[in-house]
This record gives sequence, structure tokens and C-alpha cells, in this order.
Amino acid sequence: MTSDVTYIRGAQPDDGEPAEPNLALIKYLETLLARARSGDLQGIVTVGMDADGLAAYGLIGSCGGFAMQGALTLVSTLVAEINLSQLDDE
Repeated sequence: MTSDVTYIRGAQPDDGEPAEPNLALIKYLETLLARARSGDLQGIVTVGMDADGLAAYGLIGSCGGFAMQGALTLVSTLVAEINLSQLDDE
């Protein structure tokens, strides 16, 4: 690995330290799991940020329909707003 890597503004490079669990994330995932176990949640699309700064995605179950597409558009807009606000902080 080279030491002259230039990071994109807002990116958080991995410093090699073990990541601490995100308790709010764990609570949210446990809520989703309870909804899935009850049959209320029938499908899910996920996008996650790993501790090393890489993104991951997945989908399973019933994930079609315009309501799902609208929700994805809303989340995409929110992520873009977060990224733009971080640029303002630099």
C-alpha cells in the first residue's frame, strides 16, 4: 500500500484501530429484525458504511414497487445532503 493516497473530501480513511459498535445502529437493526420476525417487514434494501469507509448494499424479499423506489430516492437525497453539508464544514 502506498502512503501518497489522496482521499475524497469527507471520506474517513481507516486508521487501523478496531471500530466501536454503533449502539444506535444496533437498536435500529434489532427493531427491523423484530418487524421481520412478526411478518410486518417483507423485504429490505440496505446500504451500509463499513468501518473501513467502504459502502456495501443488498436486497432481499419483496423489494419492488413505486413506494420502494420513492423511499430509495428520498434516502439518496438525504445522503447527498449529508455529503454536501460535510463539504461546507471543511
